[in-house]
Amino acid sequence: MAFNKKDAGSDLIVNSIGICLAEPNDKKKPSKIVIAYKLGDDVDSVKFLFIKPPAKGYADRTSLLVAIAKAEDVGNVTYVSYDGQAKDIYVCREEKGRVTDVIERDYERNAYPQGYTEVFSSALKFSVKQGCDYAKSLDKCEKLEISAEGVDAGYEKTSYEYAVINAYNACLLGSIFECEELQIETRSGEKVKFEFRKSNSTFVVQDRLYIYPIFKGLSECVDYYVTEEFRYVDGTDAQKIVYKIIYTNRVNNYKIVRE
Repeated sequence: MAFNKKDAGSDLIVNSIGICLAEPNDKKKPSKIVIAYKLGDDVDSVKFLFIKPPAKGYADRTSLLVAIAKAEDVGNVTYVSYDGQAKDIYVCREEKGRVTDVIERDYERNAYPQGYTEVFSSALKFSVKQGCDYAKSLDKCEKLEISAEGVDAGYEKTSYEYAVINAYNACLLGSIFECEELQIETRSGEKVKFEFRKSNSTFVVQDRLYIYPIFKGLSECVDYYVTEEFRYVDGTDAQKIVYKIIYTNRVNNYKIVRE
């Protein structure tokens, strides 16, 4: 997505984008959308950007990509999948309590529209080792040091850190959905869309594959994710398949494991 600048020919290819809204209770700390975006295969290529939520209405794909382009001082951001189609932006959302949507929601279907994948916000085993002045950082890219401690870092849901680790988590999850194993189609040839839910959905949608969390012990900290069981047809053979999505410190990223 392009915007006007002197070097309009420069282009930035983005691998994955996750966003999360931070709404601190402290009036001295303004609400911000945290954007985590990955530029390459290496987890060290993840950068962060803090932008103001729209005063009226909602953010959209164009505004988010333009914000990244401005922060990176490039003329264009390319965010497409291996087949040239627009890639989903992974949007974090609380599942209970007061919820503010920064992306317009299809309330009839209780889901985000085409172009977005919902990831529920949660306690995670990530912590921010080296941050920045979140309250003052605005419209410029930041490099933050995130580590996986293996236990819930215990950030308040209204804190900037909570939004940072959730945007980071969504960005990492988004980066693995290009793998060949997850290029799944329905019988009619539609590409299957993924959605992260905390519990089984009451809706049966043919082109959706739901992904659920497995929590660490009795805590609310996500240990790993698991897909719902689905039937995969290869020629004349039909197999029932479930995938686990597990974070590993060896590669500092998620990996797909077939159960």
